Amino acid sequence: MAKYLISARLIVGTLAIFLSAHRTHALDIYVEESERFANLVLTGTVNQGDATRFRQTVLDVARRNKPIMYVKTYSPGGSLYDGIEIGKMVRMLRPTTLAPNLRNDFGDERHCYSDQLGGNFYFNPRTGAGDRRCECASSCFIIWAGGWARRGTVLGVHRMRYSDIAGVDPMEAERRYTKVMAELKAYFQEISIPDAIISRNMATGSDILHYLTAQERSLIPILAPSTYELAVAQCGSTEARQGTGRCLDRIQYQEAVSGISEFQKMHQR
Repeated sequence: MAKYLISARLIVGTLAIFLSAHRTHALDIYVEESERFANLVLTGTVNQGDATRFRQTVLDVARRNKPIMYVKTYSPGGSLYDGIEIGKMVRMLRPTTLAPNLRNDFGDERHCYSDQLGGNFYFNPRTGAGDRRCECASSCFIIWAGGWARRGTVLGVHRMRYSDIAGVDPMEAERRYTKVMAELKAYFQEISIPDAIISRNMATGSDILHYLTAQERSLIPILAPSTYELAVAQCGSTEARQGTGRCLDRIQYQEAVSGISEFQKMHQR
């Protein structure tokens, strides 16, 4: 499997609107490529400008005529604006998004997998042991939510920080904050995130993270309603409910081929 790494380190400008001042390292975007398709692996902090880099990475893959089947979302979050923009692009591409998984329902240890990153890796947030990249929180959840199918159990949410709006007076900051939160809510509604999860996201202070419980995660459909009904019609109820299977893989491949074609037409200028 050919593998490509696209990474960069950006100096954060003091006038950045959606970037916390202490975050200086850009998102790492890895491409794992096979003969028929490609996967993307996202690690590190989402910073201002990373949506543009994500777009260019996808266009590079599109030029090799390969759909993107999986996007592995292993990030602590970062820029809300770029998270929304990447999430919208993910939705257009129609891959399955993969967040970390808890190794069991009662423990803290998380499991991630990437060929590009050496296979299996783990992190225990209680002890600090392992690879801290095994995380999906904040704007990572926003990106993950854009998947054609969505899998994973480590999903941290909270609302935007006021400190992410730099260099403006309080009234302008409030206006921008309200506008961005309204845009986020509209995005979640468009991709079939339930109102209960949206409310949880909006109600959680920016200084903490709430990791969705098993009950809360069960409210988020693996497949969006329209995709679910397509799966029922072509693959039967069992595969549709499970969100996996050979028939569903075939449908997703076709959807991903269409998705990257649409993406290329929209973004290739």
